[in-house]
Amino acid sequence: MKKLFALSLALVMTLSLAACGGKKTEAPADTENKTGTETETPTTGDVKVAVVLKTLASEYWGYVEAGCKAAGDDLGIDVVVVGPGAESDIEGQVSMIEQQIGAGCDAIVCAPNDAGAAQGALQAAIDAGIPVLAVDTNVGIAGQTSFVGTSNVDGRQVGHRAGRYRRQGRYHLRSGRRQHLQHAYGRL
Repeated sequence: MKKLFALSLALVMTLSLAACGGKKTEAPADTENKTGTETETPTTGDVKVAVVLKTLASEYWGYVEAGCKAAGDDLGIDVVVVGPGAESDIEGQVSMIEQQIGAGCDAIVCAPNDAGAAQGALQAAIDAGIPVLAVDTNVGIAGQTSFVGTSNVDGRQVGHRAGRYRRQGRYHLRSGRRQHLQHAYGRL
């Protein structure tokens, strides 16, 4: 549930970022200022965010898809959610990323099946000025806007420490609340 919340929050942040960018439009010709300069107008209706998920064939990613579409509807932003039929279809997912770049998306949210395989396509997006937000699996490329996910390494370390303190009978965990762990071995 926390992962779904984090992913939804990441999507909302990305959609908001894309919406604030706006599109450039020329000043009307019938105004007194006929310099032909371009002005920024924050419009959300023209913003297209591509969300490339690991797969659309699982219940979890189905919930993520529904949340992305709902957030897009709430913000008045066009959200296109795509994903391969299986998490093992790495080439298919890379192709989907490339298709979304070619379709002219304004931002990409991607949960790559294989970070290494997706790096080239996502770097092309960054080079084209498209913000890239990685979720669930970090791509770790220069220019990536952000990464939202969990750290399994840190989680494992916390679990080992908590187990050790519990076996010693010194502290126990209730609902995994953070403050109990802080008492066990200091600030996280």
